[in-house]
Amino acid sequence: MILVCGANGLLGRAICDKLPREKTIAVLRKDAMDTFFSERNIAVEIADLLDLESCNALLQKTQPEILITVVGGKNEQGIRSDKTANINLIKAVEKYSPTTKVVLVTSVGCAEQWDLISPLAQQALGEALKAKAEAEAYLQQTALNWLIIRPSGLNNDEVNDEYQIVRDLPKERKMYVSRKSVATGIVRLLDSTENHQIFSIINRG
Repeated sequence: MILVCGANGLLGRAICDKLPREKTIAVLRKDAMDTFFSERNIAVEIADLLDLESCNALLQKTQPEILITVVGGKNEQGIRSDKTANINLIKAVEKYSPTTKVVLVTSVGCAEQWDLISPLAQQALGEALKAKAEAEAYLQQTALNWLIIRPSGLNNDEVNDEYQIVRDLPKERKMYVSRKSVATGIVRLLDSTENHQIFSIINRG
């Protein structure tokens, strides 16, 4: 099984759309307000990922082969999930499902890429990138199998394959890539044997 955490966001939904539905479990904070998951027959689990015990129960129950997390942003109380929720998930995997491969989706500009984004992006995204980078650092020091995937800025273009997967971020690149293209790239990396690697997904143009 493949667990998709943050599945109700636009990128999460794009990923779910590209995975085998019978093998996919979408993790939501609360029930979806539409029929996206039900009409696709995608199984749903409800969990508060900011709560470690909720994450523990989720991983103890599902024990997936792969966990993809695109969790990020702030909840209604203004609590940022990029660090806390992702680290909770990783801890739960360590404790209850240590053979699960964790695919942590963060952002271009994290960690050593900070100086490769514009001052404007640093100012706008600094808090989120710092939190995401802390989740990355926690994952890297575990004994788990993992991939870290950093997409560049996301847009809603309908293209599915205008992307490239790179290890080293080029200085000259387009700022945005479509969510559907990023989802395609993520699924492609799932099908590879890559492990303990960091990749960026950027626009192919």
